[in-house]
Amino acid sequence: MKKYLILAIFVISFLILSFGETRSEISFYFVFGNKVESGINAKINYYYSDKEWAFLKIKSNFYPINIKINDQNLFLKSDDQIIVVKPGKIKITYNNNSFYYNAETGENHISLVKNIQLEPKIKVLEFRDLVSPNNDWYKDKMKIELNTNTYAKMKYVIGNQEYNREIYPGENTVYFDLDEFEDGNYESLLKIYNEKSEYKIEKDITIDRSQKSYGKQLLFGIITIFAGLIIWDSL
Repeated sequence: MKKYLILAIFVISFLILSFGETRSEISFYFVFGNKVESGINAKINYYYSDKEWAFLKIKSNFYPINIKINDQNLFLKSDDQIIVVKPGKIKITYNNNSFYYNAETGENHISLVKNIQLEPKIKVLEFRDLVSPNNDWYKDKMKIELNTNTYAKMKYVIGNQEYNREIYPGENTVYFDLDEFEDGNYESLLKIYNEKSEYKIEKDITIDRSQKSYGKQLLFGIITIFAGLIIWDSL
């Protein structure tokens, strides 16, 4: 019976990773900073090229603050201090809350609090141009994934429908149900905005329910088979 259970877990995990909307990433980041009295040097050392390094400037309501970049604890005395990191995804922890931020080369201004809004710097990681709302677990919803440096609002317009969300510093993944739309081609608009500025991107979207995936049916079929085998083995 144990061997059936182990095999079932293996097959289900494989199917979920293959057909489900999941993502697995393993990355390593090197965090570097010139420490001065347990802080970070307020002036960039010019040995560090802005074409190779990312310079983080953290905005908060008050100072000093303690934050963590990946596994490194840092003590910041002001928003003039700079954290030097390798570009890429980093984990920022503040007040026991964590988020992932995609640091780019050059300056990166990041707000930790809602009442300090910055000009949105947006990097779109995924914006689907095909949605297939047929409940088969394959692109059933509109998915928008983006990285931002500040608190802001999101507005997504397609056809005569408007959807609104709030977004936060770091990576944001948002889904919209488009079940009410007929199959066809649509113009859509994504707008990210706050009191400082706004960002817009237009995108043509296709809704096509004929785009089918059989992962859902296959998963349930295998679960049924293994459940039957387990029951049979226990008789």
